Amino acid sequence: MDASAATEFQDVIRPLLARMGMAESRDPQRLVVTLMVDESLTVALLGHQPGFLVVIAELPELVDTGDAQRLLPLLSANGFTAEHPPLIGSVQADSGRFSLWARQRLAELDEAGVVALFDRLLAAASAVRDWLREPLPEPDAREPLHGEMRV
Repeated sequence: MDASAATEFQDVIRPLLARMGMAESRDPQRLVVTLMVDESLTVALLGHQPGFLVVIAELPELVDTGDAQRLLPLLSANGFTAEHPPLIGSVQADSGRFSLWARQRLAELDEAGVVALFDRLLAAASAVRDWLREPLPEPDAREPLHGEMRV
């Protein structure tokens, strides 16, 4: 990675770091910044793909990949959206860890844009975390969906 790409990454994330009260990196070549939002949510800002900012939120709550009640809603949320860039959720098959990420061109991000992207990803990741912590209703206890017949 050339120095100008690292500088571009640092320039784009600087307003977000300042907003969070964090000092700028002393290493101008640094392409990864990890932010511990709270005890259960970590967000990483990555500049390793030239010309792009990748933002990833990782949750400590594990998802049982055999539990369709949890897995299907998480993965079906990856549909098309009018928001740019889309937020993509994934569950690691081997560990069950859930990640939510987005990728956007650095050229499309100004100060307001990088803050808005971070806030949007953080809000979505927090909502998923809270949902994963809730107990699921028993399958027989749920209300039938509109048009669904209960046998």
